[in-house]
Amino acid sequence: MIAQFSENEALVWEDMTYVDESWPRGKDQVATYQAESRANAPPGFKFVLDDVADGVNAAALLWHCEAFGRDSPRGASYYEVDSDGKVVYVRACYRLGW
Repeated sequence: MIAQFSENEALVWEDMTYVDESWPRGKDQVATYQAESRANAPPGFKFVLDDVADGVNAAALLWHCEAFGRDSPRGASYYEVDSDGKVVYVRACYRLGW
């Protein structure tokens, strides 16, 4: 999953449920963040893509999660890619309540 991310040191994953100082920066930290997120997810947890608005170097996604037989509130993510088509910036926003 980490192959689509840029080697650029400016790479950042802004998860708006965390304070700025804890956002993963750089490919290694993003890989660790993703691995920890998967490891901490409940059994059967999945993201469901609801809508996409894409452009040349960016895309916005609306999604929800499914777990425990229920749907979560919607979330939104914004992705930017560099000139090589690799992700260099992500901002994810969602409500934590189920």
